[in-house]
Order: sequence, then structure tokens, then C-alpha cells
Amino acid sequence: MQSVSSYQEQHLANALLSKEYITIDQLNVAISEQKINNQSLEAVLVDMGYLCPMLLQRLKSENSGLPFVDLRSLDPKKKGTTGFLPKDICYNLKAYPFYVNNEQSFIAMQDPEDVKATDALLQYINLYHPTVQDIQFYHADVKQIDFYLKNLYPQETIDRTDEPLSILEHIIDTAVSHDASDIHFQPDEKDIGVRFRIDGVLEVACVIHPTKWSQIINRLKVCANLDIAESRRPQSGHFLKSIKGNDIDIRVSTHPTLYGENVVLRLLNKEKRVLTLDELGFPKIIATELRRITKAPQGLIVLTGPTGAGKTTTLYALLSTIDAMQRNIMTLEAPIESVLPGVRQTEIRDNSMLTYSDGIRSLLRQDPDVILIGEIRDEETASMALRAVLTGHLVLSTLHTQDVLGVPGRLIDLGLSTVLLAGTLQAVIAQRLVRRLCQVCFGDFKSETECPNCVKGYKGRTIVMEYLTFDEEFNDVITKGGDRSDLARLRREIQFPTLWDHGMQLVNDRVTTMEELTRVLGSPRTK
Repeated sequence: MQSVSSYQEQHLANALLSKEYITIDQLNVAISEQKINNQSLEAVLVDMGYLCPMLLQRLKSENSGLPFVDLRSLDPKKKGTTGFLPKDICYNLKAYPFYVNNEQSFIAMQDPEDVKATDALLQYINLYHPTVQDIQFYHADVKQIDFYLKNLYPQETIDRTDEPLSILEHIIDTAVSHDASDIHFQPDEKDIGVRFRIDGVLEVACVIHPTKWSQIINRLKVCANLDIAESRRPQSGHFLKSIKGNDIDIRVSTHPTLYGENVVLRLLNKEKRVLTLDELGFPKIIATELRRITKAPQGLIVLTGPTGAGKTTTLYALLSTIDAMQRNIMTLEAPIESVLPGVRQTEIRDNSMLTYSDGIRSLLRQDPDVILIGEIRDEETASMALRAVLTGHLVLSTLHTQDVLGVPGRLIDLGLSTVLLAGTLQAVIAQRLVRRLCQVCFGDFKSETECPNCVKGYKGRTIVMEYLTFDEEFNDVITKGGDRSDLARLRREIQFPTLWDHGMQLVNDRVTTMEELTRVLGSPRTK
């Protein structure tokens, strides 16, 4: 075993190994990682997924002699605990008073062995609650503590004394820590509601007092290089912000409403790792087929689905299967969501002179092998994409249609010849994103004791998809002017699975639920 940095960590490592909570190989990997990022050993073990936080707290409880509490069995909104400790003290010390009466107080803590923290709590209680003499500290999972603190102080208006810029910093930092994709600032009659979009669903975050709003929105406009004097027309811009070492590209969009400007921030993590097809949830047989197709010297691969369905993420996953050292990969994107090593990426902006069609013309003079076009949105872009394929390039792009069967018709509507299209369209993927059931509680929870590891039984998202390769039979239908019904008939004969087929498989495997599938796909079609 590699050496650890302190006696306490050596003791922890020996205890974990003796109880077989981790293996010696996992410990060595964690120690190596610890030397790189300068975190505590326990934090590294938890971050790497080697150790469950609750098991860690149970072990600490055994070693310290202090009791352990699983907060999930308690009522998170018990009124008797409200106001016993100030919000700031609770959050700063990671402490939650889960039982309080005139004589007793039981407090859950992330680290009840921290003498400075417990002394601070004792001093406060002795000063403001002198009748409480029996004070006991418990080990508890910090995620559970955070969850119950939010229930103790729910959706409250941020204090009038808080500085507006501090409020904005806190909201953005919190959204990033919760992996939110968007922040919505929504003014109404009385205040400004703030909501986060997490796993595709909007969740209430907090409420901002109206007196703070003008400074906050002006700050956002200045950062995004927008006109602070203009509030009657929509504006859009962006700025970069570094949060915990990660560069976050924040896209700002304003829109006038009855009660003032509505503001939406799109959060793009520039440092986020590109996921593989397998990690995105593609069935293995389809992931293997897509890797084969991306090795083709030319052809058109189209992804379709609504906004927010993860099409760009899948495009990046497809590009990651291509050897960028042997093939020249170039992209046109609006916006660039992740930086891809070895790939030449160009951003198309609303206020830029460069359009998709002009960009393709320019790329064709750069000797590319593979071209990614963020979206085929008009006749000229469609025509240039087809030209790129016909001149010997592999082209990947997106389109807005309901499913895979709608892609050929949409491209024909954009002016592409049926004969040329039939020879260039290689594969079409239609996709949606559904929330995954939490792997801790699997959605099996009571409303008053929700799992602190998820949001209403869900944690993360996975793909629901359908896929078609356009072989000779499908190409023959397109060439002869066949419509959607002809393509659907052929698909049934060949037995290609649909979005609903894949979705029902996920429901049967308890990856997601029927309610979530219906939310995303709508009601099942009756035959």
C-alpha cells in the first residue's frame, strides 16, 4: 500500500480495508489521485465512487464513539427545529438540528469531531437557548444535511441586506454545483423567481427581492456586453466565468415581459469531458454500428430531435470515435459547447458575418475529411452539406423532425434531389432524453422523506433513441418518391425498433418510469 499523508488517514485506510469497504487497488489509485489534487483521502474516495458517504460516516461513528443518524427516516419540515440555529451557522458548519425541545437538542454534523465547530454551536446554544442542557452531536451524510437544510429554509426571499452581486454569484455557483443546464430569472408582480433546469425539468431555487433585481440584471448585461439602457427588445450575449477551476460559458438571453425583463442563462461547461456512445446509453449493437459508419470516407449522418434532446452531445460522441490524427475534422457550431482535442472548431454567431453555408464553402477549401454542421436550417445549408458529401466528405449534422422517418421528407422540402439524397444519406438517429431513476432509492420514497441523493426519485438522464441505416431498400423508396407511410411500412418489415420500443425496454429494466417516458414522448400511439 502506498503511504498516506497523516496518521488519521492511515487509520482510516486500515479501517476501510479491514471492513472490506474498499480494495487495496482502489486505495492506491485514490492515494495517487490525492497527491495530484491535494484533497483529503476520504474526499477522493467518495468523488471517485469507491466509497459511499453514508458508509464513511458510519465508520467514523464507530471510531469516534459518537452516534450516527440516517436523516432519511426523519421529517424534513419539522417545525420545532425552525429558527433554533441561524441559517448561516447551519450552512457554514454543515449542521442540522433534527430534534429540539426545551431541554434537548440533537444535531447532525458532517464532522462532529471538529472541536472548533462544536464549540461554536455550544456557545450559541448556551447564549440563546440556556434551558437546553442535553446537546448531542451525530455523524450524518453531508448530502442529507444539505437536503434537510433546504427544507428547513424553503424557497425564501434572499435577505434584503445581501449584496446583489453576491446574490448573483451564489445563484450561479449553486446552479453549477447542481449540474443545472439553465438558470431562469422570472419577474412577476411581487418578486423575481429563480428556477434551475436540472435533468430537463425546472426546479424552484429561490426568490430575489425586487430591490436587488436592477443591479443583478445590469451586472449580467455588462458581463455579456449588452445594452443596459435597452429593456424593450430581446438581447443575447455571453461571458466566461471560472468556477472551481472550470471555465463556464454563460449564454445570456433577455426578453421583455409584463413585469420586466425575463432572463435565461445557459451554462456550458467548457471543461466537461466528452461522453462515449456507451456512456450516453446507446445499445451496444447500435454503438458498434455507428462506430463502423463514422469510419466511412463519405456520407451524411443526421441526428434529429427537439431542442435540448442532447443532439450536440451525441455528435461530439460520434466525433470522438474518429481518429483526429489521421483525418482532418472541422466543425461549424452555434455555439461551441465543448473543446475537442485535435478538432478545428468554428463558432457561428448571430451577429457574425459568417453563416453556415458560407462556412461550409470555406471549410471545403481547408482539405477536411470530416465536417460537423451544427444544424441544417435552410435550403442553402442543405445544398452545401449535400455538395460536401458528393465531393467525398463525411458530414454529420442535426435537423428538427419528429423521428427518423421525417428526415428524408424534410431534406427534400429543403430542395435536395431524391436521387442524390438516396445515394448520400447513410444513417439517421432520432433521440430524446429521459430522467433516470435514482440508483439509491429507485424512486421508492415517501413525499415527506425524499432521498437526498436525487430530485423526486430521479438522478441524471439517459437517451431514448431510434436508428435507421439507409440501405438499398430504403434508398429505392426515396428514389421512387415514396412518402413517410412507405418508409414506415418498410421499417416494420425489417423490424427496426422505434423510440417507444427502446423507451419501454428502459422502463422494463427500471432505468426510467412510464410516467417519465410519457412526459417526454407523449401518450403511446394506438395501433
